[in-house]
Amino acid sequence: MPVKTMDKLRETLTKIIFCLIVIGLQAPNASPQARQKAAQEQSVFGSDSELDRAVPVPRTAVDLVRSAMQRSADQLPDKFFEASQIHLNGPAEVDLIVLVHVGSHAARFFMLRPTSDGYRIILNSGGDSLEVLRTKSKGYRNIVIQGLSQAGTFTTNAWYRFDGQQYVEVNEKTRRTN
Repeated sequence: MPVKTMDKLRETLTKIIFCLIVIGLQAPNASPQARQKAAQEQSVFGSDSELDRAVPVPRTAVDLVRSAMQRSADQLPDKFFEASQIHLNGPAEVDLIVLVHVGSHAARFFMLRPTSDGYRIILNSGGDSLEVLRTKSKGYRNIVIQGLSQAGTFTTNAWYRFDGQQYVEVNEKTRRTN
């Protein structure tokens, strides 16, 4: 191959490699908010596990959940409540997941949507764990709740999708774990 052709080829390859390096270095920094949100946002919640990034449970949220469960403050003390923020419908809107510990290996999971005067319940279900999935329905992330029964002999998964107003169960499957 002639020297001029080799020089041109080297120059072109050098430019390509340089461009790939620049693109590779910039790609992780393309969306720092998205990376930060993903690093800070918990998507799996267990009845027996600690919240990664717990937030104080607002009084209006506690009162709403107590009302939904038809319990008084004496029956359901504040210490039974935990909360974490989650983005169900994009990065601009912050929803609240509230866990109410109701027994060994069991919790009630409430997804609360902020309103002008407090919150609105968009999910009320119980189980051993809740996972917020990446897939979406009507703009909101889908959810699966898992429950264990008969000392872990059976596992039931219930899938929820947003219907425009609230989460509704769309599928449930129980299987033997052993």
